[in-house]
Amino acid sequence: MRVVSFCNRIALVTIAALLANPAHAVPVIPGAAGYGMDTPAGRGGAVYKVTNLNASGTGSLKACIDGTGARTCVFDISGVIRLTADMTIRNGKLTIAGQTAPSPGIMIRGAAFKVHTSDVLIQHLRFRIGDDAVGPAPGNRDAIKLEGSDANPVQNVVIDHCSFSWSIDEIASVWGPHDNITFSNNIFAEPLHDSIHPTDDGTMLEKHGFGVLLGSAETGGRVTMTGNLFAHIVERNPLARSRELVFVNNLVYDRSNMDLDLASQDGLLTSSSIVGNHFKKGPSYTRTNKPIHAYTSGANTLYAGAHVYLESNLAPDTGSTLSAILGLSGGDVIAGLISTTVKPVWNTGLVVRST
Repeated sequence: MRVVSFCNRIALVTIAALLANPAHAVPVIPGAAGYGMDTPAGRGGAVYKVTNLNASGTGSLKACIDGTGARTCVFDISGVIRLTADMTIRNGKLTIAGQTAPSPGIMIRGAAFKVHTSDVLIQHLRFRIGDDAVGPAPGNRDAIKLEGSDANPVQNVVIDHCSFSWSIDEIASVWGPHDNITFSNNIFAEPLHDSIHPTDDGTMLEKHGFGVLLGSAETGGRVTMTGNLFAHIVERNPLARSRELVFVNNLVYDRSNMDLDLASQDGLLTSSSIVGNHFKKGPSYTRTNKPIHAYTSGANTLYAGAHVYLESNLAPDTGSTLSAILGLSGGDVIAGLISTTVKPVWNTGLVVRST
């Protein structure tokens, strides 16, 4: 009995220490690593059951999303939730557990999820947006948007094991004030390149089959993308202006223009660690661009002091040496930009898979 009592005391002391030290918080996905993985999301809160596929009302997914306080959405039903306007997540401490739905799971059709808050986990949903006549403006019809503001920065958000397709603008975007974002084990594929996206002046339609846009942020701006598939996307696989980007263990397949674009905005310095990714051509590829493209001239140029670390990236169609992997948009090479020895940013616990 004394031994048990002593062990119990040790356990209680350990738990108290962990709770007092957020650095040792339990990851929202056990065993996973990435920026924002220490968010509690909806842990410990109310459980909302989604019992119908309506766009709103009692028993709908929106009823859970619009709730307040820590909460988790679970599903008693499967099928398609059809939207004609973006579904905005304004109240944080939310977990959407798509894996709880019976087969074949939940699909979101017609409009995007827009995250406008912090501490959110979204898992195991399918997004197939489409080009229906009724819906969000085609010039801004993504599948998922993380859009922060000064009043509501988007922080500690994890998007995991979801698939996103058939968007009109980007498939996914992160914009405005944001920090600690992870996209893990997702599929980004098949944006509708020849659809209803308008030109800037709105006078005609243009081809716009773009992938993921990661905007800049004056503070924070840390994003992890790990274990994702980017497939059949013209370019922006992704286009990253993130202050800190960890891009690891991703597969980029069948782009027709560019794979990973590294850029900057508003004079902000950026640091990127690009490790263990596989860039593979497909039938749509007809150009000679290299898999990773760093802007060294023009409006998106990486400024002096920026850092890009490259390691173990595989491009079997072009070769995997640094010169075969990396292309520069300008003739000038920024001093100290490229490194193969020191990672400027990384996530503790992140393991590089063999390419």
